[in-house]
Amino acid sequence: MYIVVQGQDSLYYIDQHALAERIVFEKLRKAAKGEQLIPEPLLQPIILEIAQRADLEEKFEQLKKL
Repeated sequence: MYIVVQGQDSLYYIDQHALAERIVFEKLRKAAKGEQLIPEPLLQPIILEIAQRADLEEKFEQLKKL
């Protein structure tokens, strides 16, 4: 859902989810009071190439180990 806001010469569409995240971020930033916020690294995807059905069981075993 979006919030629609009219400016003098513009119309703004604001994503409510992104706005909620920004509000939380700003609260955290203000609570830090000069301390530097350390970002957490993003998770990296695991890419598995499944070319043949015979190889499929091996890939399932690899996934189970993860």
